[in-house]
Amino acid sequence: MTGLGFHAAPPAGHWINDPNGLAFAAGRYRLFVQHRTDAPDFVVTGWGRFSSDDLLRWEWDGEVLAAGDDGFAYSGSIIAGNVGADASLEAWHTRHRPAPTPRERQFVVHSHDGGLNWSALDGPHGPAGRNARDPFVFDHEGDRHMLLARPCDWSDITGRSRLELVSQGANGDWSSGIDLGLDIPPGLLCEVPSLLRIAEQWALLASFVDRSNGGAVSWTGYWLGTFDGNGFLPDQPAPTRLDLGPDFYAGIANLDAGWPGENMLIGWASSWATARQLAVPGGGSGGPISMPRHFAVNGLVLSLSPVPTAMPHAQRLSWSESATLKITSDEAVLVVELGQGQLRAKRSGSAEWDWACAHRDARIAGELLLFHDAGLIELFINGIAMTVILPGRHDCIEWNLHDG
Repeated sequence: MTGLGFHAAPPAGHWINDPNGLAFAAGRYRLFVQHRTDAPDFVVTGWGRFSSDDLLRWEWDGEVLAAGDDGFAYSGSIIAGNVGADASLEAWHTRHRPAPTPRERQFVVHSHDGGLNWSALDGPHGPAGRNARDPFVFDHEGDRHMLLARPCDWSDITGRSRLELVSQGANGDWSSGIDLGLDIPPGLLCEVPSLLRIAEQWALLASFVDRSNGGAVSWTGYWLGTFDGNGFLPDQPAPTRLDLGPDFYAGIANLDAGWPGENMLIGWASSWATARQLAVPGGGSGGPISMPRHFAVNGLVLSLSPVPTAMPHAQRLSWSESATLKITSDEAVLVVELGQGQLRAKRSGSAEWDWACAHRDARIAGELLLFHDAGLIELFINGIAMTVILPGRHDCIEWNLHDG
């Protein structure tokens, strides 16, 4: 098992970050993640796999997709078979070659044992070049499409990121990408996109790193809108934050036709602002993976809730007017204040851990679900989620009511 009680986390000597897919194959849940084979350095990238029977207790299966002569295995997406017990999987991903000239190309591999062993690389497919990566492949009305990220360079704090739609023709070839035309501000690195149909609506997810001031504040956002096979029309110009906390990145959902249960998504419970400073429980590095969350459209927002198997680990905290939650460790303090439809949160400690947010939403009322797992904290309030890592040895949790 992993170093945390009910989260997938890197074992000693390993680094993990972005999840690449959550699937149900060969009778078990399979979670694929970015895996650094050279931890604690940060160069050679492959894919690792976790397995679980209940989405909480995760076994580390090791590296399953390695770097090779065609380059490092960057992020991508998983497509599973048509029945829940089917072990057939496709893994679409980017291969990055750092030398002599950096470039990215898109490949697919196939597995028939739930993703433990894979076929030889098939490709390249679709666009190639510098910063063309993180393919999310999906089917719509008999056609196959690829959503692709074109992020600005890490060092280009004024550069523009964009997202492209690439479609597969009848002959199997992939067309050149069509810019979706989203207004992504300068210096906002954008990656790990996905496009999900939820009932009659569509949600476009992407993750962002704010490089405009040379920092690395990281988060996952989404647009709701419509998709017609040729482009995506968002309902609002700017993305909405998916998780209010500082430690939720690269959110991605399952695409299983035979998935046993509701729609779920999962994310990296860390950030590029703090991952290299984080001491992950269990001895690994990079950061753990969040609990899976159910997602649904609720009016103009995506609503997130814990999976049922997580509920025995929840501490239920109710209030009628206002309340303060305080969690302390020997390295940092998290204070969350709630009341009158507003949430304020602040994490204080060393400079790299200082963070604060304020959010107003009519749903902030009633009952708070607190999940606390060896320093990883996940809060849920009526479909609103907040994920925060609190480093160090934990001393106490205080819950104070302020009715009146």
